[in-house]
Amino acid sequence: MPSEKLTKDSLDAKANTGHTHTISNVTNLQTTLDGKASSTHTHTISDVTNLQTTLDGKASSSHSHSISDVTNLQSTLNNKANTSDLSSVALSNSYNDLDDVPSTFTPSSHSHAISDVTNLQSSLNAKANSSDLGTVATSNSYDDLDDIPSSFTPSSHTHAISEVTNLQTSLDAKAPKSHASSATTYGVGTTANYGHCKTVNSLTQSSHSNGLALSAYQGYVLKGLIDDLNDLIGDAITYINQ
Repeated sequence: MPSEKLTKDSLDAKANTGHTHTISNVTNLQTTLDGKASSTHTHTISDVTNLQTTLDGKASSSHSHSISDVTNLQSTLNNKANTSDLSSVALSNSYNDLDDVPSTFTPSSHSHAISDVTNLQSSLNAKANSSDLGTVATSNSYDDLDDIPSSFTPSSHTHAISEVTNLQTSLDAKAPKSHASSATTYGVGTTANYGHCKTVNSLTQSSHSNGLALSAYQGYVLKGLIDDLNDLIGDAITYINQ
């Protein structure tokens, strides 16, 4: 069929969608390329506008400066310490290089939560709330006690003589229960007071004086005499009655 032949001829005149060209196939491409530099190329300094002038104003990549060339460098260095003047720790930054480290440290001011302290919460749970306490618990005042009795029975206790007003003075005016006396006056006892007697160790006392008393031994001697007398009287009565 003519239309089919026409279509094939048209397609045969077309290039494939994927194809290449030589430089000569492209109009003026060679001329254009001849006017370009290679992608890898070099330039002399003179090829670059003002490059030499710019480089003349720069320092060499490897160069040095004197201290005076650097603004404030000398004054800054004057405020620095020489490493030879520093202690070991200044360079090592090690705790072990410190001198005079105390064995213990007083804690700085800080706080803790209850949970940070072992058994604190259980200890607090065993305490009474201050709102549940009587007034005296915080005032520590006797006047804040309730039901104070009007009098108190003393508990069993003792006192030194010096703790009782005038007791030593009163005792100094008393005589011991068992004592001797050089006094020449004697008294007869009453229901209110003891008597003060002088013991006489003799049966030949010729006069009476208040406060004289026969010794126990002379009482024994006197009893012996009385017993002897009784025996004599008894013997006499017996003889008479015969």
